[in-house]
Amino acid sequence: MDSNDKQSYQSEQKQGNLNSTLTSKVGKVLQILAQLGDQVQTPQVISPFHSTIPTNIPVQPYFLYVSINSGLSDQQAIVSLILIERICNMAMQRGIHLVINSLTIHRLILASILLTSKFYNDIFYGNHFAAYIGGIQLDEMNLLESEFLNYINWKLWVEIEEYDYYLKGTRFRAPILGCCNYESKHLNLYREKALFIQLKFRIFQTFRVRIHMI
Repeated sequence: MDSNDKQSYQSEQKQGNLNSTLTSKVGKVLQILAQLGDQVQTPQVISPFHSTIPTNIPVQPYFLYVSINSGLSDQQAIVSLILIERICNMAMQRGIHLVINSLTIHRLILASILLTSKFYNDIFYGNHFAAYIGGIQLDEMNLLESEFLNYINWKLWVEIEEYDYYLKGTRFRAPILGCCNYESKHLNLYREKALFIQLKFRIFQTFRVRIHMI
C-alpha cells in the first residue's frame, strides 16, 4: 500500500468512525424529519427560522459540522435535538405552525446548538463565531437566538428522564430511519401513519398533529 492509498484508507476509516457517532445519528434523525416535514401541508408561515428557498447543504453533514466546530459532545447533540422539538411543540401551543422541514431545519440547528453550547459548557464560542460557521450574518444569528429563547420561554434545562428517552430513541430509531426510503415526493398517508405508530418516538408527535389522517 503506497502513501496515497494509506491516506485514503485512513480518511475513509475516520469518516466511518464519524458516521457511527451519536452526533451523526442525531443528524440523520433531523435529516429524515426535514424530509418528512416537506411532505406535510401547513399554513404558510414566515418566521426568522424560515429560508426563502431550500438550501442545497445536506442536513446531516451540516449538523455534524456545526456541532463539532461548536465543541458539542455527543450527549449535547441529544440536547440540541430535544430543544428543536421543544420549540416546534411550544410554537404549536401558540398556534404558530413551525415545522421541521428544508426551509427551517438549518436555522433551527444553528440556534439550538448555540444555546446548548452556551447553557451546558463553561467555555463556549460566541455568536460571531456561530454565525461564521453557520453561514449567516451576526445580526441574524442574534435574532435567531433571541427568538428561539422566546419561543421556548427560556426553558433550556433537560431532565434526565427526557434525555434518556431521546437517547434511546436516537440509538434505536436512527438505523431504522436510515433504511427507509423517503425520497419519494408522494408518500402514502396510510404508510406514514403506520410509520408513526411503529416508531413510537415522541419527536414525531410534532408532525402527527399537523397531518390529516384519512
